[in-house]
Amino acid sequence: MSLKVYGFPLSQPTSSVMIYLALSKIKHEFVFVNLPAGEHKKEEYCKLNPNQAVPCIDDDGFVLSEAAAILQYLAEKTNDT
Repeated sequence: MSLKVYGFPLSQPTSSVMIYLALSKIKHEFVFVNLPAGEHKKEEYCKLNPNQAVPCIDDDGFVLSEAAAILQYLAEKTNDT
């Protein structure tokens, strides 16, 4: 699984996803998005997530945003439902 998680550590939705990943021992790469610096509004991130919010995941080209949707996706993918 080549999973990238884009987020900001102080974001509660990002924290929810990171806690699930840790408890489920899912390998991933965390990509820091500096919200106070406005990185979520830059063109590169907007191409990935037009909603300009965190968290966002990229799982081998499948991009998903919104923490609840990400958690559901990860649970279904790992048969943890």
